[in-house]
Amino acid sequence: MSASACDRVAVTPAAAFVPPRSESAEPRSLDGSTNRDHPGGVQVVGSRGFAFSIFGQPGPGAVLEHKLAATNDWAQPLRLPVTDGFRDAEGTRWLRVRLPIRPNGSEGWVRRTDVRSRWVPDKIVVDLSEHTLRRYVGKELVTHERIAVGSPATPTPAGRFFVWAHVGYADPSGPYGVFALGLSGFSHVITDWTGGGRIAIHGTADRSDGGSDVSHGCVRVYNPQMRALEDVPLGTPVTIRA
Repeated sequence: MSASACDRVAVTPAAAFVPPRSESAEPRSLDGSTNRDHPGGVQVVGSRGFAFSIFGQPGPGAVLEHKLAATNDWAQPLRLPVTDGFRDAEGTRWLRVRLPIRPNGSEGWVRRTDVRSRWVPDKIVVDLSEHTLRRYVGKELVTHERIAVGSPATPTPAGRFFVWAHVGYADPSGPYGVFALGLSGFSHVITDWTGGGRIAIHGTADRSDGGSDVSHGCVRVYNPQMRALEDVPLGTPVTIRA
């Protein structure tokens, strides 16, 4: 999947700052809605402007660390999953969000007033040892596929990611099959490819790929089954388990 590397945002690692008063992002959303209104899923946010203002820490005197474009390389709106919330001493509400940058697992803070929120009911769970991909909508399992994953030399990284882009392809026999879900994470060993080694869940025309360790770090799904993932919303959480 060809893409230029996204902005490198200098942020504080997620574990480096723990606010004294936290507002959980689940099951109660930070816009006042409750889990009764949203029986499953995760809150995701989009920017109200042309860029996200990313801060390393929330609160009075917070320092702007960088701007992150509000869209991905295909001009699709970037949706960032919310992992935590915080109301500072001045009453300003902040959201901690996952970021589509290196290192994998990076998070930053945005002001609640700078973003629009919605709920995404989907989640994807990839199990590398089982070579399986499961998609859930709410609590319902809707897709269960056999997949190929990274080779020993170029392993698929484990961690918590999200869907960063939707990319369709005209040639189903090409390297990415019919469609790709670009993810927020990156290969641990590939850095010099276009896009900086970003990983994806993408199609393949080779049925024999399923159950193999053959990719450069991406997750391969046989083309007919990949079609079932074309409607996965941007921002959908993707957990990759070792």
